[in-house]
Amino acid sequence: TYGRSVVLDSYLPPVHPLYAGDLLVHWDYDLTAGRALLSEVGWLDTDEDGVRDAQQVPGIRDGTPFEVTFLTSAASSSAQQVARIVKAQLADCGIRVDVETLPAQEFLADGPEGPLYGRRFDLAESTWWFDVNPLCGRYLSSEIPGEGRWYGDNFTGYSNLDYDAFCQAALEALPGTSEYEEYHKQAQAIFSEELPAIPLFMGLRVAVARPNVLHFTLDSTAPSELWNLETITVQ
Repeated sequence: TYGRSVVLDSYLPPVHPLYAGDLLVHWDYDLTAGRALLSEVGWLDTDEDGVRDAQQVPGIRDGTPFEVTFLTSAASSSAQQVARIVKAQLADCGIRVDVETLPAQEFLADGPEGPLYGRRFDLAESTWWFDVNPLCGRYLSSEIPGEGRWYGDNFTGYSNLDYDAFCQAALEALPGTSEYEEYHKQAQAIFSEELPAIPLFMGLRVAVARPNVLHFTLDSTAPSELWNLETITVQ
């Protein structure tokens, strides 16, 4: 994004009025600490080939390489670029990543056939639009895709009763009230600590207009650049 975006600590950007700010846990990029944590739990590079392998990791045979598949959409060149960056950065930690691109209709298909909503993946990259309403509902336990409801948004499978309670209370509160703001901030605080999904960056909205077009402006919560069409005039 040429330095024009930010790395997020929450599912809301810092400019959002409900952003939780100091309540959030911030995770710095620390390669040394990351490597140490992997070694501590038994993932070591015993043969020095650059890929860690399991050593006394519960439930995993010793010598199993730390190798995962990263799913992304073949329809997006930027998504594939992100996948290559993630692959390179995880390789620095000793984790081998195999990138697999799928056609959008296959990648986003309902479960159980679709790998994303069928929850049959190691890592997967997805994109969410920001809306007027915060995205806490995408991580509710009730949104986990499953039998009879394979379209649920929470394909991470994240389930936390405290998070559910704060998010549900926020969704039921009246916008503009102190309760509405507090519940949304508490839900973000839990999300930032447990990170069921890792927010990578905010995509940019870019549009071009002639100098004689007045009142044209972008809104990050609007799906169309012409969201305020009735106020746009041409001199």
